Amino acid sequence: TGTSMFSVSINDPGQVVIYENNVTLLVETDKELKITSLPIRIGFKPQINNNGYITGIVGSAQNKLDIVLWHPDSGLKSLFRLTSACFPKINDHNQIIITDEKDFNPIQKFLPAHLENYLLDPKIGQISLDGYFNLEKNENLELMDINNNGCIIGVIRSTKGSKSIGVLFEPIPE
Repeated sequence: TGTSMFSVSINDPGQVVIYENNVTLLVETDKELKITSLPIRIGFKPQINNNGYITGIVGSAQNKLDIVLWHPDSGLKSLFRLTSACFPKINDHNQIIITDEKDFNPIQKFLPAHLENYLLDPKIGQISLDGYFNLEKNENLELMDINNNGCIIGVIRSTKGSKSIGVLFEPIPE
């Protein structure tokens, strides 16, 4: 049997999340090579921040998916139950953004999906970001990335054509 291996995410200190033969691994090369097997599903692109926290998706009871946060010192913590797969993004403050596809039905895969967007903040909790834009009936917002200042980029896409518009969420200073 052949070996399948590829890198998924890297942080500034050089920690790398890789996938090898259906196993997700954290590779660290500080003074010596250290490899840790992770409980995070690779098919949904785990992300690592500069503090070594990793977010990803794990399967839970009854074929549900959970967004999780993992660190070698604190272990695995479940944060959010998903309806469908998404690609969570994390910054160095452990703020995580997700776009969840609600009411997904593979039989009706040609109908536009309803997307819901959230910021998971360790200090504030779960925040829905959907009410911040006036979307037309045939538009969806999808979050793409978050930086260390809490700025979030996303895209509003038409479900009826190829029109899309980039958006930026900026936190309001306290």
